[in-house]
Amino acid sequence: MGSTFQTIRTVFFGSPGTGGSPICPHCATVVPDQRSSFSRAMDAWWATGVAEVRCPACGRTVPLPAWEWENDFFAFSYLGIEHWNGPPLRPAFIAELTEALGHRTRVLTGRI
Repeated sequence: MGSTFQTIRTVFFGSPGTGGSPICPHCATVVPDQRSSFSRAMDAWWATGVAEVRCPACGRTVPLPAWEWENDFFAFSYLGIEHWNGPPLRPAFIAELTEALGHRTRVLTGRI
């Protein structure tokens, strides 16, 4: 069992093959087939830490890290914990960590 902490700009991925479409955090619309928009935004976020994508449904411009993803496939963050080959993290631990950080948290799970 091992854990590592990532404290730099990082893109976290869920399990291979479980990808999902982005979901607008404002209108909850699932936005399929927007790969080019999100691909450019991901490249920009990786390079600069700043990227936004306009929701084609509600028209709002949303920072890339604020988007939700089907199957919790992506998370864009400056802080992450990678936990391998161990039991799932307890919901109480996740809730306490979220409270301590004072920030939204995401749990991406999967197997290789």
